[in-house]
Amino acid sequence: MAEPLTPSSQQPCPCGSGKYYRDCCLLCHQLPRAALTAERLMRSRFSAYALGLWQYLYDTGPQTGSAAEEIHAMADWCADKTWLALKILRTRAGGPADSQGEVEFAAFYRNNSNGKLEQHHEHSQFEKRDGLWRFIAGQGLAELAIGRNEPCPCGSGKKFKRCCAG
Repeated sequence: MAEPLTPSSQQPCPCGSGKYYRDCCLLCHQLPRAALTAERLMRSRFSAYALGLWQYLYDTGPQTGSAAEEIHAMADWCADKTWLALKILRTRAGGPADSQGEVEFAAFYRNNSNGKLEQHHEHSQFEKRDGLWRFIAGQGLAELAIGRNEPCPCGSGKKFKRCCAG
């Protein structure tokens, strides 16, 4: 299992908030109660995938099996992925006063086996228990089409057609 990455204090947060990691998801990674909304937890979980913070993902997830098994499964699933960008598509409830919430998102990654840009599109359910938001379940959805003239999700700043469209 790969060691977690440690971003510098001046690195942009992987979740795409536009903030530095130290002012964004690091707060949630150090204190899970800092995720005051379901969307905030979703963003911090994306950053945790990008950084290899498997224990955080286990701690904020459904915990359906042993920690060792689930952590190994997450790390194995991500072994050939470099997470690049998160796009929040929709949220429903999940605010500070709610006990349940839903987030639809697309997470873009580079498949290190073939070098292609791929995505994970999901509708996720969250629940607040004892003041702590948790990811409960997710349903995979069909890939989103990326317009040829849209910015490339890889973060290059180029149009998709001139970058990862292949």
